[in-house]
Amino acid sequence: MRTYDCNLLASEKVVVIPIFLREGTKLRAYWLFFHFDDYQLLMYTKTSAEKHNAVCHKNHRLPMRSIIRNMLYDCVALFFPSYCIHCQTKLLRQEQWLCTTCFACLPQIPYNEHTDSFMAQKLCGEAPIIHAFALYKFGVGNAVQQLVHHLKYKNHPGIGEMLGYIGGTQWMQKRSHNPFDCVMAIPLHPKRLRKRGYNQSEHFAKGLAAALNVPYYNQYIHRIKHTATQTKKNKIERIYNMQDAFAAIDTEPIHDQHVLLVDDVITTGATVKACAGALFNAGVKKISIAAICIV
Repeated sequence: MRTYDCNLLASEKVVVIPIFLREGTKLRAYWLFFHFDDYQLLMYTKTSAEKHNAVCHKNHRLPMRSIIRNMLYDCVALFFPSYCIHCQTKLLRQEQWLCTTCFACLPQIPYNEHTDSFMAQKLCGEAPIIHAFALYKFGVGNAVQQLVHHLKYKNHPGIGEMLGYIGGTQWMQKRSHNPFDCVMAIPLHPKRLRKRGYNQSEHFAKGLAAALNVPYYNQYIHRIKHTATQTKKNKIERIYNMQDAFAAIDTEPIHDQHVLLVDDVITTGATVKACAGALFNAGVKKISIAAICIV
């Protein structure tokens, strides 16, 4: 800790900036001293017990960008606070989309050999599925439904990347090795992609790829049939709707790779079965499935 006399500080080449930062429910006053001699930005606070001396914590320096970012965040949060998308609780700075309580209560699907083999058998169609896992159980009105709704329809692709990174991290924690060579997402038809602006499954896949430290590919599988939404269709209608919907192109580079195919929500599995079947028929030998949630 280094102590400066206020008179001495006034005579040095410094710029003094008063700011107010929100800490919890309170506003706290700070002074920022920018020293022109050594170009150091020191965080400075004046306590009631030190009326004549300024205490500068030299080992508590913050980067300029970090300080400005925090200042802007507090200003915006003061007038436009963010709320949990499920319980509407006001979010803290480190929280995003869901509060800590709602996030901790998400209905996780525990990964083990039994759930893996059960889902793999359920999703096995034309292509044999090696591994299959989903992060959460979808339920009407639960927080998972809110996350998926905001991811798909409220322009929050960051939710997908966050959940993908969580899923990849959990996989690495529970398995001794990573069997996947690449990650691919169920593609959207160009018409729907233009309307929505992004592919929600692609962002989930990118988060998984980052956590698993493998590449993400989007050039080998395409959606060639513009299908109606699957939301209100039964199992037979979904299977018929997905017939010839996908085409795998130039898949030679991934023939011997283990592909992790990703979707956002699995209901009957008709979409992932059709997509995996197209890859398998094009020569891909190893396919696994991952999803944000399963109904």
